[in-house]
Amino acid sequence: MRYKYKTFREEEGKLINGIIIPAIISNFNFWLTQIVIFADGKINCWELVSFDQFKQMVYADKILISVPDGSKLFLPNWGEIEINNFISYKTKEDFIIEVEDILNELNGKISRTERCRTLFKEYLINPDNNTFTELKNEFKNLPNHKNVIIDMVDYKDPLIGLMIRDEKFNFEQRKDFLDDYFDYELK
Repeated sequence: MRYKYKTFREEEGKLINGIIIPAIISNFNFWLTQIVIFADGKINCWELVSFDQFKQMVYADKILISVPDGSKLFLPNWGEIEINNFISYKTKEDFIIEVEDILNELNGKISRTERCRTLFKEYLINPDNNTFTELKNEFKNLPNHKNVIIDMVDYKDPLIGLMIRDEKFNFEQRKDFLDDYFDYELK
């Protein structure tokens, strides 16, 4: 799991693991806050709700990924910011997919990102059309803000190069990527 901010809650003597991510809550004003996704499928977004309730709140604009220009964004115990040009890197659907992937990872399931990394490694080892097609389909399912998964920036990410810039890799490039990103030696 790649998330840094882990937490838990206790329920009936049991610890339930969770991951903290930022969000904006609309409650008379816009509040930058943190929500917690728990392994049991509950999400704490100023109240403990189910994943389905969370999705309804996102679509009802109670949990947001951006705020309208001209509005104020309140930072609890810090201050407020007047928004002139808020650019979000994700859509509502991307945000929901991100939360769903966190839920999957918390429950030992493979996330979309991890599945894409695995398919990319398989493609580098054996670059056939079937693996490429499967990789391309999985890449399309990633949230837009999560498609840089191999390197830190998109212009360096070889998966972005393959999927978006249509770069083809020779044997030496594939060998270097496998060694650099997967500690795998291609022979």
